[in-house]
Amino acid sequence: MTAKPVNMVFIGYYSLMPDPNDVPPPPETQPAPAALAPMRIGEHPALDFANTLAAPAEVLLDFLATPAALLDWLAGTPELADAHALAQQAGARGELDAALAAVQALRAAWRSALPRLADAGARAALQETLNLWLAAGRGHWQLVAQDGALRLLHVTDYTGPDSVAAAIAAVLAGLLAEVPATEVRKCENPACVLWFRDTSKRGNRRWCSMAACGNRAKAAAHRRRLRAGDGGG
Repeated sequence: MTAKPVNMVFIGYYSLMPDPNDVPPPPETQPAPAALAPMRIGEHPALDFANTLAAPAEVLLDFLATPAALLDWLAGTPELADAHALAQQAGARGELDAALAAVQALRAAWRSALPRLADAGARAALQETLNLWLAAGRGHWQLVAQDGALRLLHVTDYTGPDSVAAAIAAVLAGLLAEVPATEVRKCENPACVLWFRDTSKRGNRRWCSMAACGNRAKAAAHRRRLRAGDGGG
């Protein structure tokens, strides 16, 4: 997905976002409107996966609420091409609903673990959880002719509905193995539930988007200073 649709999404998404000083929204969930594209600001597909639950208002919007939404999201995530192909096979076998349920269960476990990635015990528990999902995946090596040369590729095999979640779990495991926990952060707006990888040079990114939550926080701080000034006069 290109940057332009994502920026357009922020306009509609954050027009509903509560003030950064408000309490987080209650965990009510509804399918995301078809016109609203998923949040792809995580700087890693594993965090974009977590962000398929987003809360611009007083409900969590689920961007993976239906089998069709799952296919669309996977199609827009190049790093999960294998999972998309497996989901298509699940659909051809009439098993896409079951595949979706497995993916949603994996997402719930992943989102629950993200706030505790820096804790060694929590990381060990997450490692065990991901290994269980990874065990559902199967694959084989295959020589493929590409651009006039032979290439050795690893091909994932469809063995049932859990195959889709297993392919996604491989990307989550990649983040756990390769990305320092200190780089994985939640937006500091307590009303926002989005996660991102801080790839900034200074390591000081605070917001899912400076143009959205960051500016709203600045505006709220400015209003507080004005009120404090009025009170002190």
